[in-house]
Amino acid sequence: RRAAEEVADPLLRRVLHLHFGLDRGAPRTPAEVADALGGGYQGKPEAAFTLIRQAERSIPMVAEDPKDLLVIYEDEHLLAVSKPPGLKTAPVHRFLGNALVNQVLGYTQQEARRRGDACVPREPPTLLRRLEPGTSGVVLFAKTRAAAAYVQRQWQGAACRREYVALAAQSVQGACALIAGPGEVALVRAPIGRDPASNDPLRRAVNFEDGQPAATRFETLAAGDWPASSERLSTPEGDEGLDRVALHAWRLRAPHPATGNELTIEAPLPHDIRRSIESCGIAWPAPAAIAAETTPTD
Repeated sequence: RRAAEEVADPLLRRVLHLHFGLDRGAPRTPAEVADALGGGYQGKPEAAFTLIRQAERSIPMVAEDPKDLLVIYEDEHLLAVSKPPGLKTAPVHRFLGNALVNQVLGYTQQEARRRGDACVPREPPTLLRRLEPGTSGVVLFAKTRAAAAYVQRQWQGAACRREYVALAAQSVQGACALIAGPGEVALVRAPIGRDPASNDPLRRAVNFEDGQPAATRFETLAAGDWPASSERLSTPEGDEGLDRVALHAWRLRAPHPATGNELTIEAPLPHDIRRSIESCGIAWPAPAAIAAETTPTD
């Protein structure tokens, strides 16, 4: 209710009250909103739906304390942060928060106040790509429309490369073994779709029934002995082991929007993956990972 009251436009504010059912304790469908508005919206649920979307976008974004935000690159065009595992990239609703975007907005507002800027931003920089909640690593934002448009144009081209680090294993006669040896490169072809074993509608996994064809190229950076006594990896100090897919958006290479020169941004490994790698007897950075810094791959 408080978020709806902060919307300045009276029509959009009323739409939010109707849509979320603040007057009756139950939400309304676009058709019901259209009928409640009456006039030119009567019997036009599509028009009401468009108005609902506009009203939702008018809700001020929640800014959260950036004390846990790790900024790994920043200039006047771009901002890159390292997302921890378990945190959503963007909130479910603008008024809910609890997402990386909300921390980034808090950070940009904090920096604007520190500099003494006349205007404190009400919106975060443009999010260029999101990561699933369980995936950690580099998340890139654009501070200007020109930078956002430039990076989006380059994103699917050869000049832009996203590199992930994953801890992977396969079952071998009841034990566990890593998929390939160090330096080996392979192409995994498997359909990707909604994870049928998860209640999260955004979670993706190999799905042979409803998935879309996909091909993933990977290179094994290092190999070790997987602790076969448990599905969860323990650590030497007894810390909590991995309870997520061990996937980390490690490195991003992209042309800089101002100079066109290649920009390389890396996110440090999170605690759980680093500890699990150590449990397998693997040192990080692995020799193949160091070589990858100077030897580009296709």
